[in-house]
Amino acid sequence: MVDRGDFVELDISAATEAGGDAPAEDDESPQPTRRRRWRGVAIVVGIVTVVGGGLYVGTGVQEQRATAARLADGHGLRSVPEAPDTVWSTPARYGVLRDDVVVAVDGSVARGHDPATGAELWSYDLGLGENPSCGVEFGFRGDELSTGDPLVCLSRAIPYEVAVVDDGELTAQRVLDLPAGASVAPGPGGSLVVAQGDGDPVDATVLLDELASIEGLAPDPDLVPLVEGVDVAAQDAVSGEPLWTRHLEPHVVDNGWRCVELGEGDDSYRFAGAGEASVLSGAGLVQVLGCGVSATLSADGTVLAEPGSGETVVPLPGALLARNPDLMIAVEPGPSEVLDRQGEVLHEVPGTILSPSATDGTGSPTFVANGSLRAFDGTQELWSAPVGAEQVLAVTGQVVVAATSYAIQGLDRETGQMLWEQDVTASAWLSSAFVDEERLILLATDQSNPEEGLTQTLTAYGLRDGEVRWQQPVPDGPAAGTSVQVADGRMVVTDGATVSVVE
Repeated sequence: MVDRGDFVELDISAATEAGGDAPAEDDESPQPTRRRRWRGVAIVVGIVTVVGGGLYVGTGVQEQRATAARLADGHGLRSVPEAPDTVWSTPARYGVLRDDVVVAVDGSVARGHDPATGAELWSYDLGLGENPSCGVEFGFRGDELSTGDPLVCLSRAIPYEVAVVDDGELTAQRVLDLPAGASVAPGPGGSLVVAQGDGDPVDATVLLDELASIEGLAPDPDLVPLVEGVDVAAQDAVSGEPLWTRHLEPHVVDNGWRCVELGEGDDSYRFAGAGEASVLSGAGLVQVLGCGVSATLSADGTVLAEPGSGETVVPLPGALLARNPDLMIAVEPGPSEVLDRQGEVLHEVPGTILSPSATDGTGSPTFVANGSLRAFDGTQELWSAPVGAEQVLAVTGQVVVAATSYAIQGLDRETGQMLWEQDVTASAWLSSAFVDEERLILLATDQSNPEEGLTQTLTAYGLRDGEVRWQQPVPDGPAAGTSVQVADGRMVVTDGATVSVVE
């Protein structure tokens, strides 16, 4: 499923020893290779956009404004009328986006590239050992939009070291002084976020043996270790200056299986306590994960979802947030809420809010799934359509594209009337969505055929009629799945061995 607000776990486990202690220009850094053709099949090239029954002919100024608004969304593309070529490619383990610069991380070196040409803008040996963790690694688990935040990189070895690149300059390299067992990750706005809990996990082998012999018996909540909670703190990544601290009180877990994890032996199990809480960051939010202490916080430390609430918080267009109740545990779930970035509730809507994956920058209603797909402007319902929507893939000035379990459907933005429908493979995961001025472009991932393994395909659909414009398989790479993101309106593809721009 596509979800702009998905959090991305950063692998910061100790794996290598950090090395190097000074920035260095890498004169022998790999140079991007130039245009290479993907073998795609162009089915139809271009369509005429129809608005209100007449042809729309944009002036140069109008087109420029529309393009600028679309590109500002972060999932908006420049025109891709046919199956794309590879414009440039460079060796890299993974890539991240910073202020419309494509950052390729390879070994201990991070290189900034111009998205249009691949020209190297800067290069630093970060001195953090092999493949440090730099921001959200969109090449594997992320869905990070290009941001102007400084690039914060962490070593994968203890003691953790940090390096910061801001506006193309290496501004910091330092060793972090953290308590044993603390979890750390790059946070919003050039920060580091640290989570530290109290208490040790307890061995639950005997308890689980007993549970195995009694079908349907749930663990006693009192046997789940409760601790003093977890402290979450943010610091400036460059100076280490404290920014904020929050203490999360633990929630009594009523289903101990949620906290069970494997021990060191094959038959050894235990309940994981809050002392092993981990911290993640993505989409300008901070998430803490741990038994009884999982929570979501804003960039300034405001608690948006309390431990035990089961609520999910995701970004919405217009610098807003959606907070949805936990439908799995609530007997009668309450309404969802639209928040500002400081956590203030602006209004409520009935049902689960779906965050659009891509827009053209013209704004978006609030979409709610509640047996049907409903569109709201604040608390005023605009329309309701009999669509069992699981995702809202795209919103433009004229069309809303929703995905069900078996199809994608184009709806009139003003009325909700269905314009077109296209079947999709039920086993396909629609992992990314983008729009240009006329097309919806989807990255579908399918692993239903064990013999073929994981296959991925880019498909462009006409926004107004749903017809397939072109389709193209994504070349395989050594990573478990190729990722496609956007920098400056261009698709950035990373596969575990290279980072490329295609258009």
